[in-house]
Amino acid sequence: MLYALLVLVALLRFVPHVANFSPTFAVLLLAGGYLRRSSAISVAVAAFAIADLALTPLVYHTTIPWTQVFVWLGLGVLATFGPLLKSGMGAKAIAVLGGPTAFLLIADFGVWLGSGLYPRTLSGLGLCYLAALPFYRNALLATILWTAVLLPAYMTWERYVSARRTLANGQTA
Repeated sequence: MLYALLVLVALLRFVPHVANFSPTFAVLLLAGGYLRRSSAISVAVAAFAIADLALTPLVYHTTIPWTQVFVWLGLGVLATFGPLLKSGMGAKAIAVLGGPTAFLLIADFGVWLGSGLYPRTLSGLGLCYLAALPFYRNALLATILWTAVLLPAYMTWERYVSARRTLANGQTA
């Protein structure tokens, strides 16, 4: 199910939406928490890289800049926060806040480094991060909302599948 969700959120990038307000980060956290770590990271990065290879030339009519690697790296790092979803509320809060924060720091470092929009100084990096705050806000709000919806839905699904397996094996639930 999580593999399907990863593909779905990669495809949802082709649908118009408010900038950075999507279930993407929540699904990446779920994948990071409930898939093998190597699978979560590689499938997440591959799904988004493939989507970018189509989205960038077809929709944005441009080429993929070399700095896109920072975005993909940020997505992979974000997924590493996923195991925190299996712990208490404090750990969940760290995942939901830390994942998007790590993504912002990595992806926008790439913007600063390669876009030419900001001076390559510490204050230029600060300006780059400052300009990213509206996108960051949307990403945080979406991650909080979608994690609050998807995590319990996924846990319910897992309990259902587990109960079905138990019954199929002739055991009582």
